[in-house]
Amino acid sequence: MNVLIFVMTLLMLLAMLTYGRLEIYRNSQISELFFERYMQKDERGYINTAAEELYDSIKKTTKDPQTPKPPVTPKAQASPRISLNMLFDKKLREKSSQEWEQKKLLLKNLIEVLYADAPFYKKIMEERPTFPDDLISALTHTIDNLPEDNKLKNPKDLAELNLADEQLNEALYMILRGGTYKTILDPTKTQKQGKPEDKAESEADQSDSDPKKEVSDYKSPEGHFSLLDFVNQSSYNKIRVYLASKEVLQAIFPDKATVDDIINERKALYKQADAGTSPQDLSNNFKSQFVSRRHGDIEENSLDFTVSKTNPKNYE
Repeated sequence: MNVLIFVMTLLMLLAMLTYGRLEIYRNSQISELFFERYMQKDERGYINTAAEELYDSIKKTTKDPQTPKPPVTPKAQASPRISLNMLFDKKLREKSSQEWEQKKLLLKNLIEVLYADAPFYKKIMEERPTFPDDLISALTHTIDNLPEDNKLKNPKDLAELNLADEQLNEALYMILRGGTYKTILDPTKTQKQGKPEDKAESEADQSDSDPKKEVSDYKSPEGHFSLLDFVNQSSYNKIRVYLASKEVLQAIFPDKATVDDIINERKALYKQADAGTSPQDLSNNFKSQFVSRRHGDIEENSLDFTVSKTNPKNYE
């Protein structure tokens, strides 16, 4: 009897101890779960707060009005070559007759610059003093009468025209082809050669960021240049004085000393622009120095004096 009471007492004690341990374990697990969730939430909140502070600091830095802005290079609406877009488009000529007169003047001046010393040019000018005007007139008339499906697409296609004037046809061939003086003086050799071979297409609209596209396939240092080296079909009618070749500059500025001054000044301006001087200020100074020294019949609005970080030496 005493043994039974002892056993029952012992079992009750064990049960009470087990229940107590279970309650402690359960409470510890609940506390651990709450703590883990709290830490996750707190850590996520810290990360979000840190990210917001970083964003605000960056935002304030970029919008700081005291931070100096780099000078902006103005975009030039001009080409270093003389554009033939109006020559190819009758509607453009009729719409902008004043610009077309300027374009004709530039073309005539350029022809004189390029071929004044060429024997073929001297000969035709003796026989036909109005040759430059006659040539441009014949070109416009012939181009305007081309079928719609056979319109010219680029300057080199001028070689395919028939001007219905043998003397003008021969002169146009010499102008487009370029050549040595020996070739020019040997008419039999010229006849055997026929029309110029199909060479790389001249670029229609040149970007001052890629001067390699301006490299010519027609230049002949032993004789005269091809006109194709100095023209394109750009949509810009203004001449980019900062990047124009020496020959194009001579068509604009009659004094050769002025052309040399422009070339030297461009080199200095490029160094200043590359060093961080405001391109707009440099452009204004460049224009003020030379705009009044242009050919008297060339209008100021036909020229663009924008200076940029493009090296003009690559275009000479």
